[in-house]
Amino acid sequence: MASAIMEERWQAKRNTLLERNKYMFNNSLMSDIKFAFPDTKTTIPAHKYVLAISSPVFFAMFYGDLAENRDTINITDCEPDIFLHFLRFIYCDEANFQDVDCVIKLWCLGEQYDIPSLARKCVEILDGSMDPLSAFRVISYAKQFNDEVMEIACWEVIDYNAQTIVDDDSFLDVNPEMLLSFVQRSSLRVEEERLFDAIDRWAAKRCEKASMAVNGTNKRSLLGEVLLKNIRFPVMSPHQFTVVVLPKNILTKDEMICVFKRFYSNYESYDSFDFSIIPRAPNTSIRSFRMSPNAPTNCQLVTDSEMLTFAASEPILLCGLVFLFEPTETQGSVTLSLWRQGVRIKHLTAKSRVDSWNADAVCGENKAFFNRPVSVDPETCYTIEVLEASSHSSGYHVANTSSGFFQDPEGSNPTGSTTSSETEVTLRFCEGLVAHEIPLDRPYFGHIENILFQHND
Repeated sequence: MASAIMEERWQAKRNTLLERNKYMFNNSLMSDIKFAFPDTKTTIPAHKYVLAISSPVFFAMFYGDLAENRDTINITDCEPDIFLHFLRFIYCDEANFQDVDCVIKLWCLGEQYDIPSLARKCVEILDGSMDPLSAFRVISYAKQFNDEVMEIACWEVIDYNAQTIVDDDSFLDVNPEMLLSFVQRSSLRVEEERLFDAIDRWAAKRCEKASMAVNGTNKRSLLGEVLLKNIRFPVMSPHQFTVVVLPKNILTKDEMICVFKRFYSNYESYDSFDFSIIPRAPNTSIRSFRMSPNAPTNCQLVTDSEMLTFAASEPILLCGLVFLFEPTETQGSVTLSLWRQGVRIKHLTAKSRVDSWNADAVCGENKAFFNRPVSVDPETCYTIEVLEASSHSSGYHVANTSSGFFQDPEGSNPTGSTTSSETEVTLRFCEGLVAHEIPLDRPYFGHIENILFQHND
């Protein structure tokens, strides 16, 4: 509950305009406007001048030719806590929000009140932290706000995490237009038989909603011929096609025969074959570089941000990191910035997966993955700056290990095996962004133990 703060000489105790502005946030002192939320009976004090210099909409509302003299504005399309985040950005230039729902709502407010800096900040956060299961929803807003860059980013997240997406029940609620766009993409990393099973479940749910019999004919009519022709039946094995596809009765007899001819006769010139034969993106294996060849024998407590600056000998895709956490912690996320030769290029959130916890590791080992890989150029210095970790309680643990990389012979390979034809990659340390801030009494690389990557062929 905001109240007038009458601290004596408060102006003199704050050295900058930003500090004095922060003092006025959610403070009824000198407030000349209030935002009311009828559903919750909440009011938030504000100051017309601060709002008007940040937003053309507020300027027109308070100082334009048609300005109103109301001292209270009712807000019915936004919750009070979201609006407070909105005002905090205006007053304090702070964006302390990571929840995707919250960021989307603030993005809408940034567009509604014509505050491009807030919209850009929301897009930056969504780009690096959106959950794959929320990417379809983010796309709809990207289209609404004509943000093609954000739309492309969403599709990159969807492509890379397609297997996870189709296995989740939320996939069944995707609208038909989005489903068609999804199935048409050759860049999806997904097993074709699982994709077909997912669209079959999608169609079955649509039949139930429409009170239609759940059968092959009705499911096919709901899916549509264009979508069905983009299922790559020839990339399945004959066994997968027989076990997964045939029992659904979605294909006609002639189509089934046609697919089997492709399997067994390499019948590429068969004129009636209309299904796409373009393979999807391969599931490239994830590999690991470890900071030390041996498991750490002791750990030390670190409570501030950590940085790691490295360069790779070959182009790679940075997929995630391995951190050392307290043994009691088994899940969470890490917020970080990625810098390229002194310029920040990404604000990222790395999230751990269900199977990413290694209880046998000293101090606890937790793999955290980005929502999609980040391209890393060869022989170029990149700096990972860890900003916040949500899965620690009293601090981070880091290993007392040597400052050098070697390829982990065990690797981190959840999606496949590394082929002998892959180019060998080596990583090395390079000069830090802010070397003068790096303590001399503990390891340079902080609590980052491994870098998880893929080859960028």
